[in-house]
Order: sequence, then C-alpha cells, then structure tokens
Amino acid sequence: MIGIVHSTSQIVFTTICLPCFSDESTRAELKKLPTLPTKVLKEHPSFAYCEDRVIEHYKQLKGVSRGKAIVQYLTLVESLPTYGVHYYEVKDKQGIPWWLGISYKGIGQYDLQDKLKPRKLYQWKQLENLYFREKKFAVEVNDPHRRAVTKRTFGQTGLLIHTWYASHSLIKTIWVMAISQHQFYLDRKQSKVSVIHLSLLHYI
Repeated sequence: MIGIVHSTSQIVFTTICLPCFSDESTRAELKKLPTLPTKVLKEHPSFAYCEDRVIEHYKQLKGVSRGKAIVQYLTLVESLPTYGVHYYEVKDKQGIPWWLGISYKGIGQYDLQDKLKPRKLYQWKQLENLYFREKKFAVEVNDPHRRAVTKRTFGQTGLLIHTWYASHSLIKTIWVMAISQHQFYLDRKQSKVSVIHLSLLHYI
C-alpha cells in the first residue's frame, strides 16, 4: 500500500514537473505539491525520507512521456483499495457503528478503524434489491448456499436482508449513491463486453 502511494506520488510529480530538475529543486517542488497523504507521512521516519523515495522513483521514469506517466498514474490509483469508495457512517440493528462503503464494486461494511478492508462486501451481482425507508437502508442479498438449503426445506428464495440505520437525509443520500454506483457498474460491464467484441471482430 505504502509502496503504491510512493509510486503514485512520483508519477504525479512527473506529470507536473520538468524532467531536468535537480534534487534540490525537486525537493522544493515536492513541498509545494500535496502528493503525499498525511497518513503516509506519519508512517515514515521523516518527510526527507519520503522525498528521497519519490526522487528515487522519479529518476526511474526518465524518458517516459507525460501521457504515459498519466496513464500509469491512473492505473495505480485504480488499484488502491479505497479507489472510488464513498463512505457513510451508519449503525446496524444492534446500534454498532460502521462505515458503509459504496463503489462500483458493490457495498462494503467496514470497521470504523479500518477503511481499507471491508468486514463484508456485497457485490452488485449478488444484490437483488435495495431500498430505503425513513432512517433505514436495506439490501437483499442473493445467497446461493442459502437458496439450495431453503429449496430442499421450505421452498423459499435464498435472500438475506441486511439493514443499516442513520438520519433520514443520510439514508436517502446512501440510496442515491448506491443507485448511481450500480449504474456505473453496469456501464463498466457493458463497456468491457464491447471492447471484447471489438477485439474479436479485429481478430476475425
């Protein structure tokens, strides 16, 4: 994670600065640019150490065009675990607080102390429905294992309902974001299918 942030920082720097900077002028420019998150700075011995790491990576990009550096930057950013995730503080039925993270990958439930790794992640392909009412946001999750069991017993569908609670305005905001991110997921899925189709046509 930290290595990715350093690489991201040096690519950002490459896309902005001239390729002939000396180490001294590079350090001066780094102090002006918000390329290193506060969390990263706290996890390292000093700001100078971070500068050295960025400069080291920066020199490895010698000869890389601005356009290619931007593409590398976007690729690295997309690989970060928090990329595109919108966080909302909610509570479950027991009143326990969580972060609810919504992105094109799905809906994740995170511990308050950890926004990197979700405790649970419900992918869009698993979700049958989502809705809100007053101060409650709920999702219906398709559980294949549960469906197999219930069909042998009561003939019910294998749906699990998960709910979270917050103020009415926040719950509505969460619902709107969920609808938006689900549409984004569908658009990305369709885009990938189109790219594969074009590749096959080109191959033929």
